[in-house]
Parts: sequence; C-alpha cells; structure tokens
Amino acid sequence: MANLKFGGDMQRIKVVFLGIVFWILTVSTGWAITITEPKAGTVFHPGDKVMVKANLASEEDPRQGVIIFTGQLTDDDCPIFFSGPYECGFTIKKHFLGEGKITFVAKLPNGDIKEAKVTITVVLPPTTTVTGIGADFTGRKETFLQIARKPSGDFVPSGAANENNFSVGADYSDGVARDITNNPNVTYKSLNEKVAIVIPPGQWEIGPGQVVTDRALVKATGPGKTSIIVQYGEFTDRVTVNVKECPYTEGMKRCPR
Repeated sequence: MANLKFGGDMQRIKVVFLGIVFWILTVSTGWAITITEPKAGTVFHPGDKVMVKANLASEEDPRQGVIIFTGQLTDDDCPIFFSGPYECGFTIKKHFLGEGKITFVAKLPNGDIKEAKVTITVVLPPTTTVTGIGADFTGRKETFLQIARKPSGDFVPSGAANENNFSVGADYSDGVARDITNNPNVTYKSLNEKVAIVIPPGQWEIGPGQVVTDRALVKATGPGKTSIIVQYGEFTDRVTVNVKECPYTEGMKRCPR
C-alpha cells in the first residue's frame, strides 16, 4: 500500500511540476495571440461578409501595431491596429473558390513577431451552376509554337518558343466568370500528341521542385496542327495549336525568336 501511495504522490508531484513549468513559460513570453472568429474550417460562399476577431494578450500593447491579412480572399484592406479590439470585416471576392488563409500578425515590444492563422473554405451555393466554359491562350483561341529537328531526327528540348500555357474559365449562373484551370474535374486531351501534348496543372515544373498548380502547359512535339480538347462536366471547348519547324543550329536549346 505504501508503494501505491508513494506512486500516487509522485504522479501528483509530476503534474504540479509540469503546471509550474507551463506557467513559467507563459509568464516569461508574456503574450498569447489567437483568432477567435471565424473558426478554422468554417464554410462561406463567394460574396459573403466575414468578421475577423482576434485576441492579443501581452504585457504591453504592441508598439509597431498589428494587422490582419486576408490573403487572396478579398481586395478589402484591413487596418493596422495599435490597441484592441482587433476586429476586421471584409467581403469575399465573388470569383474566389477554395481554401483561404486569414493571418493575424503582431510585432511585440521585445521585437518578436508572432502570428496566428485560420483557414476557411469558400464554396458555391448549391443553386449556382456552370452555364459554359472557355479555354484560351491568354485571350486567344490559337497559339503558334516552334520546334527544331536535329540531324539525328530528335527535336530540341522545350523552350520559350515551343511551349505555352493556357487557362480555362467557367461562366456561372450567378453572372460571375471563374478560373477552373486547376479544378480536378477538368480534363485535357491533345488530338495529336505527335504535334503537341498538354500537361495538366500541378504536373509540370518551372524549376527544381517548383510545381505549377494554376496553369496547364502545351508543349510542341513535332510540326503540324492539332487541337487541345478541354472538358468539364457536360461542357467542352478547344484551342488550336500550330507548330512550325525553325532552323536548327548546334548547341541551341530553343528556337530563335
């Protein structure tokens, strides 16, 4: 019994000790920064008004001010605060869909910069539907690419003259056009991969480890003409790709402009 009692006392001592350590750390840092509204994961619709409320508990008010960043969710500016209450209202962009981050940043008197973040989700109301789609190369329905053939018959690796990116937009029943290029339900298909191939968003790199997630890429593979077919649900569209041969010179990595 003595051993059991001793074990229980040691457990209580351990809990008290951890509590003291936590209290010391809290007092020594002298701050706590949180976003109380909205809660992480809250679902909104485009055009909704959002009120952000945040708490900053510190030994002193921040001397450099604090600010709420709303990322790509809105074009509205939130003010810089020098004392509480820390509240900021904004309207979500009509064309925004997906996850958006809200960040609360404070520079404390000791020079520390601390932040709190929440992620909210923006979805369309069930009553909002797609009425049509359109794909294009920066506003054009046709793109002209170049490619050079080596004496061996191989083609020059991809470069600025023999690749181009394009986007897909959708018209919705609420009267707003939204970019759906990287929507996982959008499919891309080249009708002749011997002329050009299409690489969906999130599958090609502009540099080591730098994956492009918001654009599709068309790359020339040989001279000729083909179409890229884009489909989203019941809607389809196409863009035209023209590829011409350019003169080959030793050591070239791309066609001359």
